[in-house]
This record gives sequence, C-alpha cells and structure tokens, in this order.
Amino acid sequence: MKVIFLDIDGVLNSEKTLMRNYNIKSEKGIRPEDIDEEKVEYLSKIVKETNSSIVLSSSWRTFFNFRDNELLPLSNHKDAVCLYELFLKYDIPLIDKTGRDKGARREEEIKEYLDNHQEIENYLIIDDECFNLNEEMNKHYLKTTFYGDGGLLKSQIEEGINILNKNDYKKYTKTNNS
Repeated sequence: MKVIFLDIDGVLNSEKTLMRNYNIKSEKGIRPEDIDEEKVEYLSKIVKETNSSIVLSSSWRTFFNFRDNELLPLSNHKDAVCLYELFLKYDIPLIDKTGRDKGARREEEIKEYLDNHQEIENYLIIDDECFNLNEEMNKHYLKTTFYGDGGLLKSQIEEGINILNKNDYKKYTKTNNS
C-alpha cells in the first residue's frame, strides 16, 4: 500500500485561493469553500499514477470521524464536506488520519503512523510546513507553499509520482527513528 500524508492549507489551497474567496464574499455575500479544485485535480493525478491513498495529517483531520468504518466529514463543517465531495468526484481514496496523540508534532505523528502500519510500501508527505525530518523521511517530502499562487503545483505532480513509485523505501521502525 502507498499512502500520501496530506496537509490541506497550503497544499489544496493558497493565499490566492483565500483572497479570491474573500473578494467573492465581499461582492456576492457568500463564502465559497476554501479548497482549490485545480489542486485537487493535481493530487488525483498523483493518486491515480501511483495507486495510493490519502491519510490526513492536516489539522483538518479533526473535521473527520470514522462512521461505519469510513472516514467521513462532520456534517456541520462546510469545507470538510466540500473536500470529501471533491475526493469522491476525483476518486481519491481517503482511508485514515494521523494525530491520535495530543500535543505531538506532525512529523512525529507520521513517524508513529509508519511504525504502526507495516503494510505501507511507500509514502509521500505533501505539506507546506517546515519539518525536522530524518534523512529517510526527507526523501518522501514534497514541499509546497501557502503564499501567492502556491499550494500543490502542476510542476510538482511528476516529482510526487516519482517519489511514490521508487522502490527504495526503507521501512520505518522504532530502531531507525533518528
């Protein structure tokens, strides 16, 4: 199994997305969702080319809960519902979320997830945060930016695919967590 540890803000949206939404709200009195569908389409290309699934590592994971063995959005959270519907539209499998330990940093949660899921063959971290990743995890990191017209870029699709399709992943275990 291949997984993508996905952040949302700064990956599936950007400063430009939020400014556009602010302007729409100012002009029309409605607030569109804070997801850029074009970024979701880029993500879907990575998912399809690598046969991977999504594990939410974003703070948005708190807007999702398991019901009937499916990770579903809270019905009262408009943006989470929008994200879920876009994942359905683009056939992006959302299988899990990190962050079961309160107070842990995102990279620690990802390390723990990898340690507890030995079935993972390879992974990709897509995030706009700067992390203190070990050398092995750094090979699986696709850095985005929130600023300007950032988020996941078309030019990063191939890099994400290449990371996930490499066969050099060394299984993370508690013994090599440096």
